[in-house]
Amino acid sequence: MAKKVAVIGGGSSGLTAIKCCLDEGLQPVCFEKGTDIGGLWNFKEDAPPGFASVYRSTVINTSKEMMCYSDFPIPKEYPNYMPHSYIIKYFRMYAENFNLMKHIRFRHRVDSVKPRADFAETGQWDITYTNEEKNETTTEVYDAVMVCTGHHVYPHYPRDSFPGIDDFQGKTIHSHDYKDHRGFENKRVITIGIGNSGGDVAVELSRHTKQLFLSTRRGSWVANRVSSRGLPIDIWATRRWADALPLWYKERFARQVLNQRFDHSVYGLTPKHNVFAQHVMVNDDLPNRLITGSIIVKPNIKRFTKTGVVFEDDTVEDDIDAVVFCTGYRFDFAFVDDSVIKVENNDVSLYKYAFPPKLDPPTLCIVGLTQPLGAIMPIAEITCRWATRVFKGTTKLPSQDVMLEDIKKKKMAMSKLFYASPRHTVEVDYITAMDDVAVEIGVKPNWTRLFFTDPRLALECYFGPCTPYQYRLMGPGAWKGAKEAIQTQMYRVKYPTKTRATPDDGNAGVPVILKVLVVLAVILAVIWNFLRTENPYSLILSDRLGRSSYKEQYAFFYKESSGLSVSDVYLFDDGDENSGNDTFAREPYVVRFNSSQTVIQDFALIPCHTAPDDAVLETDLLFDVYLDAVARWGIDDVMVLGDLNSDCSYVTSGEWDQIRLWTDPRFTWLVGNDADTTVSSTDCAYDRFVVAGDDFLNGINTSSVSVFNYRDAFNISQDLDFTSERHAIHEA
Repeated sequence: MAKKVAVIGGGSSGLTAIKCCLDEGLQPVCFEKGTDIGGLWNFKEDAPPGFASVYRSTVINTSKEMMCYSDFPIPKEYPNYMPHSYIIKYFRMYAENFNLMKHIRFRHRVDSVKPRADFAETGQWDITYTNEEKNETTTEVYDAVMVCTGHHVYPHYPRDSFPGIDDFQGKTIHSHDYKDHRGFENKRVITIGIGNSGGDVAVELSRHTKQLFLSTRRGSWVANRVSSRGLPIDIWATRRWADALPLWYKERFARQVLNQRFDHSVYGLTPKHNVFAQHVMVNDDLPNRLITGSIIVKPNIKRFTKTGVVFEDDTVEDDIDAVVFCTGYRFDFAFVDDSVIKVENNDVSLYKYAFPPKLDPPTLCIVGLTQPLGAIMPIAEITCRWATRVFKGTTKLPSQDVMLEDIKKKKMAMSKLFYASPRHTVEVDYITAMDDVAVEIGVKPNWTRLFFTDPRLALECYFGPCTPYQYRLMGPGAWKGAKEAIQTQMYRVKYPTKTRATPDDGNAGVPVILKVLVVLAVILAVIWNFLRTENPYSLILSDRLGRSSYKEQYAFFYKESSGLSVSDVYLFDDGDENSGNDTFAREPYVVRFNSSQTVIQDFALIPCHTAPDDAVLETDLLFDVYLDAVARWGIDDVMVLGDLNSDCSYVTSGEWDQIRLWTDPRFTWLVGNDADTTVSSTDCAYDRFVVAGDDFLNGINTSSVSVFNYRDAFNISQDLDFTSERHAIHEA
């Protein structure tokens, strides 16, 4: 029976959580206390407590190609920066396309999430919820929980930080309750805070008020949605090659670009912190409102009077009619038992912002609890892809100690990079956050493989925008349309604005000098990335093996950073070579690996290059090597691999019954006899993967094992192909 998963919240994170559950064969039930999907982006005329809320004019500040779900591009007709109405349309299309609505219970409020008494054995939860239509409260048992309630629900309303506010006779509200300018016409208004909401509200009100004052403690860097050549700014900024540049260079470049639009110091906005130390405000109109005097920037408020305020520079503004607190939000999970999650000062310790590290078994995760320098929807989606595989058991979390150490390192790194404030406890870089989760499920692009198999696509992915489709190119959940989506993404970016035919402009191209500078920057980025990065691979190497002067060695390259470690190794004793009693021309070099981040956590690899004339005998004797490794280490999961010469004239059709590795039902041959792993005119499956053990069989997608024809990929003629007699075989 499929595991039953409770998804709490039907917004952008909840919808992809439902889909990911279905993709993994789980049974999702989504509890949404509202009457519709969309969460934050579902505009409501009022702002009831406990619901996220946007204002009438809200436009998202991440472009459509960067914010879409990774296997469902946003229609080309939609604007690059979408108003909330378009976002809701997209969510409805997504829900309809993947048949998600039938899994959602509307007007169902979750009251409590508690681990059951037998949680240590079952990992199950008691979910108590109220059907608000019937006013009935029920408790049901679920195998796993995905909390998708976001972090824009509970306003941070710091009234206690402002002396005299209780005596103030004007109106005070939080931006959570702000809907539009109505009621503020011809008023003198102060907005407090300079995040994205603060900028949006200030700009909108300044068109209708008598005077708008924007109060800020620290100032902010301000970016425009429209960047170079009219493209969305995140299309330019979110690229892997640029992400590899040193921080000092990115900081200097960003300051130059932002101040080129308008000098922040002249406008009273320059903050003390660096560009990447706080969330940059995205606002197209703020400098225009400042230069016309519609908005006046002021420092933080020292205290309120009955009719006005005194700022920290001791200037006074009287006759103030209203103050709008654009001071952000606090997050809370009051319905989850305190023994599972505890939030203190807007901070919570979660492994990769998703899993409570001390929860065993890990059957609850938090989705979307990040504030990325980029789009949040793809991060929520990839978190759901990971979590559902953890729930299903196809992906394992590392040990508690490893998770706690990872949390500690991330918090230390965050404290060095970001300005200390409650807002930045969940601040992340988009590419870093995506890659960090992608490696857990094996969907981070394999650059070596991609450059070898599709160089053009690899260049597009590395030097073009890092769109979510990149994480559907390979691994679990790969989408056949990912490559096409990447290759057509700039078409969809340009489509909605090219609404009139225009003559070709020969001068519209990129100036030569700019092209040269870009190329130089890319070269410097690659060099810097190479110099700053230690070799990520470890190597274990056998002795030189062979009966004659011709010797070979077995080599294993592996990544310790991916949780792999070698726990033991030995050379199989097959007799005395000097006396001629040995059985293998090159005896197997058996290695035992441990992996903390995959389903197969303890396994052995047995490599062998058999002598062609003795291929039947040596391949059969690998069965004895398998038995020896199993007896020595007490393991079940073993892979035999290498050039076994097990095909064509070396192993004929009548000789397979002599090979126990073939006849014993414990073994599965992943490379079939119809494969061709040679580069010559022959058609033989000499190179093989053979596996035994339930975890190996369940954890490997047998269809992902294939032959890589590098000669065709790189257009190498046979007369030049003297470097190898084999193609590579690989398991994705």
